[in-house]
Amino acid sequence: MPVDIYELLTKADQSQNIWLKSGDTIFIPDNRNQTVFVFGAGKSGTIVPLTPQGMNILQAIATAGLQEIGYHSQYVHLIRSLSPTKGQLAVVDVDAMIEGNAMPLQLCDGDIIYIPKSGLTSWNEAISEILPTLQAFGAILNPFVQLKYLFKND
Repeated sequence: MPVDIYELLTKADQSQNIWLKSGDTIFIPDNRNQTVFVFGAGKSGTIVPLTPQGMNILQAIATAGLQEIGYHSQYVHLIRSLSPTKGQLAVVDVDAMIEGNAMPLQLCDGDIIYIPKSGLTSWNEAISEILPTLQAFGAILNPFVQLKYLFKND
């Protein structure tokens, strides 16, 4: 059972306060291998490791080296998975963050940042550019994900 310890500790969400039984195992995931993916602006995808202190979208773009080639910074696309069936799609104005008119957005493990070459890039174009790389990652992870769900249904 996944437990959101943050919700339990900061919001006293008692639905996250799971009683343990004899023989239960507690698994705390390692946060050292968390990454975000940065694509677009005519450059192939880059995997950016998150630091233990966290990372914001400006830091990820700088780490990927995209600030050097030019891009349309008012329409940066962020794709965030919330669960296997839910996600968020957002358009972020990076210029506003650089100018201090908006707070830099903190990133989460697995976030996907798509940086368009122009302001006319649609979601369909963004997805069609990202999809081949995501399919490659999916092909690698697919056997493990299927095994997880096979055992979960037992």
